Amino acid sequence: MTIGDDGSRSTIYKRKGIGEREPVRGNKDFGDNLQFLADFSTNQTNSSSKPTQPIDVNNRFQVPSPSTRHQYVGFVGDEALLSIPNNCPKLTLLHLADTTSLGNTRGNPNHDGYTSEDARISHVTLVDFFSGLPLIEELVLDVCKNMRDSGLALEVLGSKCPKLRVLKLGQFHSVCMAVGSNLDGVALCEGLESLSIKNSADLDDMRLIEIGRGCGRLKRFEAIGCKRITVKGVRTLACLLTKSLVEVKISCCINLDAAGTLRALDPSPKFVI
Repeated sequence: MTIGDDGSRSTIYKRKGIGEREPVRGNKDFGDNLQFLADFSTNQTNSSSKPTQPIDVNNRFQVPSPSTRHQYVGFVGDEALLSIPNNCPKLTLLHLADTTSLGNTRGNPNHDGYTSEDARISHVTLVDFFSGLPLIEELVLDVCKNMRDSGLALEVLGSKCPKLRVLKLGQFHSVCMAVGSNLDGVALCEGLESLSIKNSADLDDMRLIEIGRGCGRLKRFEAIGCKRITVKGVRTLACLLTKSLVEVKISCCINLDAAGTLRALDPSPKFVI
């Protein structure tokens, strides 16, 4: 994956076979920072014997055959984001992550969780994006910019994507509200088995408890850079999910060091920490 010679285009590699790569030029409107990884569902075509031709998506980039990993460098906004479900509605796995998030896996414990800029993705677009991927099973979204008030869109994700099992979110704020006894937001994604939340500025103990109440099938939970969660919240989450939860990862949460995490999960020797 490289930047074009003129500095304004990115090079996209479509994997053709072992040791063989074909570069595809991206649109100059893409910036220089975003990596987009997508595995396309084998259900994308009706017959495996019929060759699959690349699809031209709004003249911006080419989509490879099913089950091929694709990479982009650049910024994805509303138009580019919606082109994914519009042209690939049978996706089962999609990773959309800023390259800086891949390199900084632990985060900054002193960071408040908010970035200086908000993402250029509207709530309406996010709702349409989720609605257009009914077969998605694994989804990673981390554009390293604020996605504020994301709870409503995540409710749509829960209702429109019943097969979703793995969800990783970065810079998503207000993933649920924890107001009263009603479940909302990501807590309505009841089929989740693995949930990772990174740099969510307002994720606190009450929201953790709501997630534990709503996502009763969770086997794995991860929190990175969420400064408001404490021993109480993690302990209650673990108690609510005692029948399913087997792995908990907590890092760069200023109120939860290693000793605090161990206290929160004690006496539960089955946990992998």
